[in-house]
Amino acid sequence: MYNNRDLEEFSNAYNLVKMLKMYPEFNENTLDVTFNKGESFFRKDAHHYCYLVKEGYFKVNTVTEQGNQFLMLTEAGHIIFFHCIIRLFSMIW
Repeated sequence: MYNNRDLEEFSNAYNLVKMLKMYPEFNENTLDVTFNKGESFFRKDAHHYCYLVKEGYFKVNTVTEQGNQFLMLTEAGHIIFFHCIIRLFSMIW
């Protein structure tokens, strides 16, 4: 039906954001934040948000009683849904 290359080209991060910006709700409820290399952030309520990695890589860790635990590494073009990651982490441990 569709060529895989066409789907990949259409479904990249740039085109996804371009399409979402057409909706007023997206613009009203979105923050565009840039993190510098090596910068960390701690979100107690991270599961309320999803994050689009526009460029570079994004590493996700969690801190538990056992210490700092590596969860995942993702590259540009991926969307991170912390609710799913937290649930997955709960299932693993």
